[in-house]
Amino acid sequence: MRSLLFLCILMSVLVVGVSATDYVYVSVNGDTAASSTVSGDTLAFGCNLAGRGVWWEIFVDSDNSGDVSPQDKFLVGFRLVDQDFWSAYGVPDADTAAGWVRFELGPSGVTPGYTYISVATDEDGSSAFDTLAVYPLPAPAGVISGTISLEGVVPPDSSLAMIEVEASLGTIGGFWTAFTDMNGDYTIEVDSSGLGVQYSIGPNARIYPYITPDHDTMMLVDTLTNMDFSYVLASASVIGSVVDENGDSLPRGIGMDANSEIHNSRSVGLTEPGRFFFSFSDMEMGEWSIGLSGFGLFPFYLAPPAKGVALDLGDTAVADFIVYRADTMIEGLVTVLDTVPLDTFHFILAECETAGVGITITMCDSATGRYSLGVSGSDTLTWRVVIDLPDGSRLPGFVVEDGFMRMGVGGGDSVSFNYVPATDTIGGQVLFHPSVPGSLHFSLDILTVFNVYWTSPLFPFTNAAGFTKPDSLGFYQLPSEPDTYAIFCTDLPDTDYYCVPFHYDSLVIDGDTDTLDFLIYHRSTGMYEDHAPRSGVGSARLHGCSPNPFARSTTIKADIPTVRGESGSIKVYDMAGRLVKVLEKGGSGSIALLWDGTDLAGRQAPAGIYFVRLELPSFSVTEKAVLLR
Repeated sequence: MRSLLFLCILMSVLVVGVSATDYVYVSVNGDTAASSTVSGDTLAFGCNLAGRGVWWEIFVDSDNSGDVSPQDKFLVGFRLVDQDFWSAYGVPDADTAAGWVRFELGPSGVTPGYTYISVATDEDGSSAFDTLAVYPLPAPAGVISGTISLEGVVPPDSSLAMIEVEASLGTIGGFWTAFTDMNGDYTIEVDSSGLGVQYSIGPNARIYPYITPDHDTMMLVDTLTNMDFSYVLASASVIGSVVDENGDSLPRGIGMDANSEIHNSRSVGLTEPGRFFFSFSDMEMGEWSIGLSGFGLFPFYLAPPAKGVALDLGDTAVADFIVYRADTMIEGLVTVLDTVPLDTFHFILAECETAGVGITITMCDSATGRYSLGVSGSDTLTWRVVIDLPDGSRLPGFVVEDGFMRMGVGGGDSVSFNYVPATDTIGGQVLFHPSVPGSLHFSLDILTVFNVYWTSPLFPFTNAAGFTKPDSLGFYQLPSEPDTYAIFCTDLPDTDYYCVPFHYDSLVIDGDTDTLDFLIYHRSTGMYEDHAPRSGVGSARLHGCSPNPFARSTTIKADIPTVRGESGSIKVYDMAGRLVKVLEKGGSGSIALLWDGTDLAGRQAPAGIYFVRLELPSFSVTEKAVLLR
């Protein structure tokens, strides 16, 4: 896979605005006036702008014209949003000055022997570009070589030329590339800093109607030869268009996802403006969900609902998308006691209340508490705006004044959220039953007690107070507002322990302090006679991810009660409902799983919001995970 840049750059946009970009630079080792570089130098890209952001494209100047032409090879597209320092929309802006954006790629082994054209397009369609010639290393310390073949193509052939092959560390920078010749042969040259490390090696190019081969992982000591890869013809395909409501094509590089319950998911970019394709092998027939990488569209477009396709051998399915432009904003402020919160973060999400339009998301600035959501300003559309549910470690004892959700919001409206001390308290103690010997006791502060209101599983639960940890003596308190809740005690060390009651269901909080105790039993001392759950929820529980947000990996815990005779699965979905990863299938008991931020194919998933879902035959529950890059 491409370096982290090429994972992030799928998060991209082009919008309508009022200003112009007229200066672009490519920085080489800090020199913004450089016109050439050697493979392996440290690169950065920047430009001026007066709109909200620019859409960036990088081409190989194939015809040596010094400007972008139809013959030039498109490499990658990505978006930069001005003043997005905290990665609310994906790629962070590394330039602190308003009206300028910059992305720092780092050490980059760009293919030598070519001139590259970097084009930045502003909101009004104005653009500027810069060129950079890349020269070979004077004395390469390492070499990776091999041959790329296409099924049915006999070399030499022009279709075998200019296929990019990459050796990547999977980090920002840290990659080396080469292009093939007309025989499909390539040679990647590496300097001494690239030796003694493990690379993911393989072709990046997507060629219709072929299946792109998987990468190999190899350690480079000095030379790797016979790193050969073969493209095979697809057994089925999905093709389609991606246009806005005016019929204008979205730019190359916008991300698309294909997800399946039983097959590995995959992510691609638009290969041409407004066009995409997916290729599938004969082992990948069946139901697929096709959609856009929603997080990458914000704040300038809305993420439309995904579309389902059923594939059989020889099929070419069509999935066309209309993506609504975000031509206005919903803005607001997140406060605590009407003051600006410090060192806290909150995600804000808006979903159109008209089915089929889409959703958008952002993260408020922790320093100011302000946020902006890009939405459609049509008078016929209204929005449901939601703030994420804080856990007890961020705002203990607080709830959102007037609830976590606002309904009927129009484009251009202002919606603020204010955290206030809870008016009610749910409290109690978790104790060991006298039948449990001291040798089986554990520290009670490892447990988690949480309350939740179940009516809206995809959004933060209205008036839910989150969760808390009991102290070492088992005492706990949960802030709450008047409403109806379910109360759980979870995180027991293993399945031999169980709580009575399993949970307090349909609990009405009406202004009093409720005392709710839990007793812990151990199966070795005999089962408590009332061990069966009193509702369909039972003691099944999906705990929050820790850490959350996360950049590398997060641990997900779940309790699937063995006494119910059910097994469950734990899956990760993106915001459009597409399957990203299956973490557990057919499990029961207390489960702890590590998600390393990869998808079903082992590729790094893009930054964004994901939903971890515990699924049982009689019950399912969803928790949110925030992946940062």
